[in-house]
Amino acid sequence: VPYLVWRVICPPARIRHNSVVYIALLFVALQFLSVTQARSPEFTLRKMMMPTACVMGFLVVLTLDLGRREIEKLFLVAVAAAVPVSIYAVAQSQGWEFLPYSKYVSEATMEEVSGKQLISSTFGHPNYLASYTTPLAFWALFFAIPRGPVLKRVFGSVALLCIVAAL
Repeated sequence: VPYLVWRVICPPARIRHNSVVYIALLFVALQFLSVTQARSPEFTLRKMMMPTACVMGFLVVLTLDLGRREIEKLFLVAVAAAVPVSIYAVAQSQGWEFLPYSKYVSEATMEEVSGKQLISSTFGHPNYLASYTTPLAFWALFFAIPRGPVLKRVFGSVALLCIVAAL
């Protein structure tokens, strides 16, 4: 919060001339306006916190002055994190489960988890797994394209295969 306050008081020059920043701020302002018009403002405010946090994260990353190399490192770490998650999802699809998850959707209904619901890795639901790994498949492809060090290309290729196998 102190960093955000400091950047509001002294914003970098490139942020003042960036139209995407104004669009993001307009989005948040319209969201807050919709809270005032909602039937249940407390519920709407609660649902609005995640998009607001994402916009704030966007503004923080924008003010960090990251170069192309730093952004590539950031996504390389994200792709590296997707590899064990994808391997675990493939293991789950083959019936191998080593984490002590409950076999029931909820304790109240005692309904058993079955079918595709079983393949969720550590995300709790297959859709959450796919929403995390699908964008990272393109970044793995980016690292696998023939340029740069051989180790990075091999890692990108292996990560891409793991992610596609999990999807």
